[in-house]
Amino acid sequence: MDGDFLYDTSTRLQVRELHRKRFLLRALQAALVVLICYVAILWVARMRRTSRTVMARNAAVAPAGAAAKAPMVAMYNWNSVEMMKQQYLNTETPDTRGAQFERLFVFIKEDRLERSILSPAHILEYLGDPDLAKTVDGQQRFVYFYNKHGVKDWCVEITFNAEENAIAIVDAHKATRDFSDYAPYSNQSGSGASGKPVPGQKTEDSGF
Repeated sequence: MDGDFLYDTSTRLQVRELHRKRFLLRALQAALVVLICYVAILWVARMRRTSRTVMARNAAVAPAGAAAKAPMVAMYNWNSVEMMKQQYLNTETPDTRGAQFERLFVFIKEDRLERSILSPAHILEYLGDPDLAKTVDGQQRFVYFYNKHGVKDWCVEITFNAEENAIAIVDAHKATRDFSDYAPYSNQSGSGASGKPVPGQKTEDSGF
């Protein structure tokens, strides 16, 4: 009887010790989860503070208002544009526009939203004179033809609003566009510095 009693007592003690160890293990696991969550919260808070600091610095140095439009233009990646422009001018002409012209205008098109102003003067500076142009309801439009799969089979149509800021740049096959109301572009004295179409000229005269 005494042996059985001692055996039962020893068993109970082992079970209690096992339960105690399990409880401690679970408590340790819970504490570890809490610690991980706390560290994650601190990290997120730090990242938010860092983000706010960066945004505040950018806001402090960024130009504001309409008067800042000209400085914003200077933020454009002029080095890349200049390099592409030189490659275009060195290898192609208005009659042989091709890969270099496409590379240049695609770069300008993709980065257009990074600028405050993309005026007709900027386009003329880097793409040269367009083949066709027109002005409708204060919106000026330029059309450039270039060789993509054939001879002048593709075109780029650029639309400027009344404030002379590019609002649309379309690249499409020439056959999908209607140029019946366009006129050949002229930047001579007869058309003025704005480069608007010469009155009375027809699109057929351009040879496109």
